[in-house]
Amino acid sequence: MVTLSAPTIEQRNSYELQFSSLRPLAGYVTGEQVKPLFSSFGLPPQTLSLIWSLIDQDKDGRINITEFCAGIHLISFARRGGVLPYTLPQWLLIDRGFIKAGYSEEGEEEAWSEKGKKKVCQVC
Repeated sequence: MVTLSAPTIEQRNSYELQFSSLRPLAGYVTGEQVKPLFSSFGLPPQTLSLIWSLIDQDKDGRINITEFCAGIHLISFARRGGVLPYTLPQWLLIDRGFIKAGYSEEGEEEAWSEKGKKKVCQVC
């Protein structure tokens, strides 16, 4: 059985390079921009649609780097035979090395503290 785990730093770096190659506008890429890349992994369209519905957190038809990295990670997981979750695990939303249990645009730095090499949410 394939288990969904957090991406490694190496994976995250690779995902970020892929995101940058799509030339994001104001920090976002659209579904139209990512479709060729996502489709190139050979998953069925229904699976890709499910992944998109999981990662487009605010349902605006575009994704930021955090959502993109989660999407690529889910694609990799599905390609290895993993069963996709019904909801996106909050720990999969990774931003600048922080493991996020939810996301807010303002004041998030104060909510995080270091624990080992990872930062954990103090208020979540």
